[in-house]
Amino acid sequence: MRYLLVFLVSLTIFSSSFFIQRAFMTNFDENGYISTIYLMQSGRSLYRDVFTHHFPFVYYWVRIFSPFNPDYSIPRTITVFRLTLLAFYLINFLLVYFSFRHRYSRLSYSVWIILLSTFFTLYHGNIVLSEIFSAILLSSLFWLCLTRLLAWETSTRYFMLLLVLFSSAAFWIQPLLILLSFLPLIFSRHRLLVLLSLFAVNLLPPAIFVLSGQLSSFWEQAILFNIRVYSPYFLSGLPVGNRYIQTALYLLRNEYYLFTHIGNNHQIFQFTLHLGFYLLILWAVMTKNLRAGLVLGLFFFTSRVREVKIIPGSIFNFGIYPFLVISSAALISLLFKYSKYRKIAAPAFALLLVLSLVNSQPILKDSLKPGYQYHVFWSPRQQAAELIESLTRPDEKILVYPHDMDLYALSRRFPPDRFIYWFPWVDSVPTYRLERLTALASVPIPVIFLGSMNFNDDPDHYSRFFPDLVKNYIQIEKDGKPTRLWLNNLYLSRLSNLKSGP
Repeated sequence: MRYLLVFLVSLTIFSSSFFIQRAFMTNFDENGYISTIYLMQSGRSLYRDVFTHHFPFVYYWVRIFSPFNPDYSIPRTITVFRLTLLAFYLINFLLVYFSFRHRYSRLSYSVWIILLSTFFTLYHGNIVLSEIFSAILLSSLFWLCLTRLLAWETSTRYFMLLLVLFSSAAFWIQPLLILLSFLPLIFSRHRLLVLLSLFAVNLLPPAIFVLSGQLSSFWEQAILFNIRVYSPYFLSGLPVGNRYIQTALYLLRNEYYLFTHIGNNHQIFQFTLHLGFYLLILWAVMTKNLRAGLVLGLFFFTSRVREVKIIPGSIFNFGIYPFLVISSAALISLLFKYSKYRKIAAPAFALLLVLSLVNSQPILKDSLKPGYQYHVFWSPRQQAAELIESLTRPDEKILVYPHDMDLYALSRRFPPDRFIYWFPWVDSVPTYRLERLTALASVPIPVIFLGSMNFNDDPDHYSRFFPDLVKNYIQIEKDGKPTRLWLNNLYLSRLSNLKSGP
C-alpha cells in the first residue's frame, strides 16, 4: 500500500506540474493537429479530405476528446488539447505501474515520474507532437523491459500484452519505430503467438481505412510521399554523401558535444541524464548480458531516429526528448539497483533533481503568473482569428499561407482545398501544386492570412511559389497598424466590420 501511495503522489505531482504549464509554448506541428482535428470534427476524413504525411495515431487519439471542445475558443482549445496528452501520460503510467510486483520497480518508477515532472517542459513535453507521444511509449516500453533485464520482474501475459500494444501504437505514431516490434519477440518463448498478435493488432488501422475509403490516400501521403519526397528534404541539412553515413556521423558529433560541454546548468543536467544510459550499457557489458545489450541497442536506435532534429545542449528541442526520458529512467534504475551505496546514490539523485528544478524554474515561475501564457503565446492567435471571423461568413473559405495552421480552427473556417499548410516539399509535387492553383482560381477566398515567408534563411522563399497570391487584395490595418490579413477587393465593404481597440 505504501508503494501505491508513493506512486499516487508522483502522479499528483506530475499532473499538477503539467496543468500549471499546460499552455506554455506553441509549435507548428501542434498547430497542424489543432486544425486537422477541427476539420475531422466537422466531417472531413483524414488523408482523403485533409492532407498530412504523419501517421494517424495522434490524430485519432486527440479526436476522442474533441467533443469537449465544441466551439474552439482559445482557452478551452488549449486546455482540452493539452490534457489529451496528459491523459496519454497518465494511462501509460498506470498500465506500466500495475505490471510491477517488486518494490524496486514500483519505487524507482514513481521517483522517475517525479523527476520527469520537473523537466518535461524543457523539451516540449507538454505539447501535442508525434515525438512526445513516441517518447511516452518509448519510456513505457523501456521500463517494462528494464525491470525484467534487472531481474526485478518476470514475464507475464499482461507484460507481453503491453509490449504488443505499446510497440504497435509506437509504429502508428512514427513508422521508423517498427523495430520496437522485436521487443515482444525477444522476451517471449511463444514467438509464433506474438507474431500473430502483432499482425492482428497492426492490421486493424488498414482494415478501418479500407472500410472508410481512406487507404489509398493514406498510402499516397503517409508512405509514398514520405519515402519519395519528404525524406530527402528532411535530410537536406546533412553534408553531401551517403545519408546513412552522414546521419551516423551527425549522431557521433552530437554524442561528442553532449559529453564535452558542461559549461552551464542545463548542459550539466543533459550530460548527467545522457550518462545514465551509457552506465546501463556498461552494466550490460560487465555482466555479459547479451539480451540486455541487444535491447539497449534497440532502444538507443529508436530513440534517435529523428537525429537530424536534435540540437545537443539546447532547451525546447523535442528531438532529444525520447532519448532523455529513457536515459533518465536508466539512471534512476541504477541508483536503486545500487541503493546499498546510499551515500552516493541519494546525493546523486538530489543533485539531479536540483539541476532540473533550476533549469525549469523560470518556466514554472512564468506559468504561475495569471494570464502570462495566454498573453505571450496565444493572444496574437486569438486576435488574428477574431479578425478573420469579422471579415468572413462561416460558410466561406479562407487561406492561411504558408503554415499558421491553427487559425483555421480558431476562426472556425475551412481551407479552399485539402492543404492546411504549404511547405517546399508539398510544393515540389506537381499534382499537389495543381490542386492548390485550381482552388485559388475557382474558390472565392475573401481573406488571406500571410505568415512568415522565410525558409532556410531566405526571407522571400514562400513568396516565389505563388507570386500573385495577393494581387487583388489589400492589406488590412487595425488601429493604424498593418496586420497579416489581406482582404479581397470584392469584399471591401466588410472593412466596416472592423472595430477599433482590443
